[in-house]
Amino acid sequence: LNIRDQEFIVLDGPSGWGQAQGASDWQIEMFAPILADELNLYPRTFLRQTGVKGVVLVRDLWIREEAVTQNVSGYIFDNWIVMSVSYNYKVNNRDKQRRYLHHLIWHQFDGFKGMMWEDPEWVGLNPPGFKYGVYTKGGIHDRRSESGLLTTQYPGFVNRYSTGYLPDDKADLFAYLMVLHHWVEARTREDRSLRAKAALIKKRLAEFD
Repeated sequence: LNIRDQEFIVLDGPSGWGQAQGASDWQIEMFAPILADELNLYPRTFLRQTGVKGVVLVRDLWIREEAVTQNVSGYIFDNWIVMSVSYNYKVNNRDKQRRYLHHLIWHQFDGFKGMMWEDPEWVGLNPPGFKYGVYTKGGIHDRRSESGLLTTQYPGFVNRYSTGYLPDDKADLFAYLMVLHHWVEARTREDRSLRAKAALIKKRLAEFD
């Protein structure tokens, strides 16, 4: 998958459809070191064992999902992690840029383990009576700008975005554990459900390694 400097790219795979443009040299030079630092946090064999073929930098990444075409920070196409440098430049926040990558890596790991869509053990850790999609008004992905911000408002969850969808609940918690571990650890001292979820993530990673 070599799409550097191409003017228009169509991305297609089992998980969805998208289009993007090739990243420019200066964009690659800016973001490749950030992503490389994050990738180096993983054991050498981890990404290969989960089936990741590589990380591709593009700009202006649009995907078709939930019958909606939207501009996104990243997506997985046929085991390639595709990251939008233009979207990440727009957010101008290194923690977010790093978090987006880890979010996608967990999706890849979760899918490899066959637990992305059905995970009774995880769901059983949610607060009593909780249902995904209630706080996000029925939508799988909460697209309101503040939905991904850390908050203590939702017991068992790091933000409103993660309350909308089982896969994103797991992926966002993992991403914040990687990027803002101290905040999550402090929060888990007061939140039994979130503490159990964080422990389960660590257990699954330890078992995989």
